Amino acid sequence: MSIRSIFLTLFVLVSLIHFSCSDSPSSLGSDLLSQDLINILELDSANDSLFQFASVYKKVIELSSANRLLLGKKDNIEAGILIKFLIFFADSIKQQLTNNELSVLSAKVEFTKNYTFGNSTVPIDFSVHKINNNWSTGFTSDSLAILTYDANDISFSKTFSDSINGFNFDTQTALNWLKASADSSIPIDNGLYIKPAMSSEKIVGFQALTIEDLTIPSLKIIIQKTGVYSDTLSYFPSVDLSVVSGSLPDVGTENIGIQAGLNSEARLFFDLSSLPKDIVVNYAQLILTVDTIKTITGSSFTNSVRVNYITDSTNLAIDSTFSLFLDRDGSTFKGSVTSFIQRTLIESNNQGLLLSASDKLNGVELFAIKGSNAAALAERPNLQIIYTSKK
Repeated sequence: MSIRSIFLTLFVLVSLIHFSCSDSPSSLGSDLLSQDLINILELDSANDSLFQFASVYKKVIELSSANRLLLGKKDNIEAGILIKFLIFFADSIKQQLTNNELSVLSAKVEFTKNYTFGNSTVPIDFSVHKINNNWSTGFTSDSLAILTYDANDISFSKTFSDSINGFNFDTQTALNWLKASADSSIPIDNGLYIKPAMSSEKIVGFQALTIEDLTIPSLKIIIQKTGVYSDTLSYFPSVDLSVVSGSLPDVGTENIGIQAGLNSEARLFFDLSSLPKDIVVNYAQLILTVDTIKTITGSSFTNSVRVNYITDSTNLAIDSTFSLFLDRDGSTFKGSVTSFIQRTLIESNNQGLLLSASDKLNGVELFAIKGSNAAALAERPNLQIIYTSKK
C-alpha cells in the first residue's frame, strides 16, 4: 500500500469517527454510517476534467451597519457619505433661539481617519451639500437617483491629515438646524451629503457611529448671544452611512473580480454529476489562485474570501445563516467547503457557491481571482473532494 493510500485510509477512519461522535442521526451523511463503506476515492477538478464556470454579479447592500465611512474615488469606485447629527440643547438656549437672540459664529465637522485604499500620497477632494429629502439607514447606492440636495458646496476651510479630516460649513445652515430642533414647525434637518470630487484618486475611511468608539464624527457649533457671550455646542451623529457605487471591476478576461463595498460577488459552479450517489464527503477543499497584480487592498482589511451556499441561482439567493471562509495562503485562498458539498449531494440541488469579500462593509478591497477560463489550467478554481462510497 502506498503512503498516499495509507494517509487516505487513516483520514477517512478519523472522519468517520468524527461524524459518528459529533453529529446527530439527522446530520449530513449519518444515515450511511451503518453500511459497509470501504471505497475511498478522490475527485480533483484539475485532474478529472470537472466542468466548471464562474460569473460575476454586482449585489447592492446596505452599509449603514459598517464601522467605517468611505469617501473618495478610485478606478471603478465612488464612495460618498450621508450624515445627520442629533441636535439638542438646554431650555435656556431653546428660548434664546426662539427669540432670535443667538447667532452662529462657526460650524465644523471632523472625522477620524483609519483607512486608505489606493496611494495615500495622491490627492482627494470633496464637496458638501445640504440634503433636502428624508433618508434612513436603508439607503443604498440604488437610492441616489431619488436623493435631492442643494447643488452649491457649503463647505470651506477643509483640513486633511493622517488622522483628522474635516471642514467648516455655512453658518446659516447650522443656525437653521438649531432652530429646527427648537421649533417643530420649522422643516426638519436632513443632514449633509459629502460627495467626492472627480479629481479624487483614492478612497479614505473614517470611524463611523458606534457605541464602542469615541472617535466618531463630531459637529462643533460655536454660538454667540448678541453682545454677551459665546459657547460651543458639540454633537455626534444620529445616523451616518457610506454610499458606494460604480461598475464591476475590470480585472481582465481571465479573472473574476470580488470587491467589497460595491459589492461584486461571483457564482462558482462545479459539475458534480460524476460523483456516485449516497457518498460521505470526508473532506472537500476549494483553492482559488490570486492575481496579485490586479488585486488591490486597503491599509487594513480582512484577507479572506467568504463562501455561501446558493439555494437559488436565478436570483443568487443564499443560505445566509452559515458562511465558510477561505484564508489567504501565499498566492491562493484555500479552505474547507465539506459541509456545502455534502449538502449539495444530499439535496440533489447543485446551484453553486457564492464568493464574496469576507468583510463587505468596511472597505472596497478588490480580490482578483483566476476564473474558470484561465489559460493555465492549474490556476483555475480547484475543488478537491475525498469521499467514501458503498461497495
